[in-house]
Amino acid sequence: AVVFADARDDLRHLRPHVGALAEHMIGHGWSLVGDVGAPARGADVRRMLAEVQLFHYLGHVGVPSSELGRENPWSNMMLLDEGTVGIDDVLALPHVPDTVVLLGCGTALPDTAPRGSPEGLAQAFLAAGARQAIASVGDVDAALAATVGGELYDGAAPDFDAPLALARAQRRHVARGDGEPLWALRAWIR
Repeated sequence: AVVFADARDDLRHLRPHVGALAEHMIGHGWSLVGDVGAPARGADVRRMLAEVQLFHYLGHVGVPSSELGRENPWSNMMLLDEGTVGIDDVLALPHVPDTVVLLGCGTALPDTAPRGSPEGLAQAFLAAGARQAIASVGDVDAALAATVGGELYDGAAPDFDAPLALARAQRRHVARGDGEPLWALRAWIR
């Protein structure tokens, strides 16, 4: 598995959550590749995506306004410390992870999007061969996504079931009274 979180170093309040996520995953049988806190570069991320069975991303998605002259929420590129990984990159990979968890705002195409809308990152991974994905069709609070993200892996390795894991994590979130349910998070299987 590979985890990229706060890849642009602008979500520093997540650092304690990211360390806990990595420890939690290792404690439940996952083997992590790379340094979870290291800067993320597009070429490195693309290389690692072709080598792992699970990809977990917690960070920003979109295109920096300086690149387009305006914000484009449907561009669906993971914004990294150096570069991006977009839909075209995912579709060009020789191999994609079996499972992707994309905990950033708008990492998937919402069910209500008009026909012909740009695809989301989650849909790109599924089209490229991923078996299952968890992603967001709207805004997600980063700290809550980090907490719920860690709970996805309770007893999950090696037979991760994305819909079941997400349902369990969301139920625990609601039972704790941590605020609004994370209805923006969805699971897909191919």
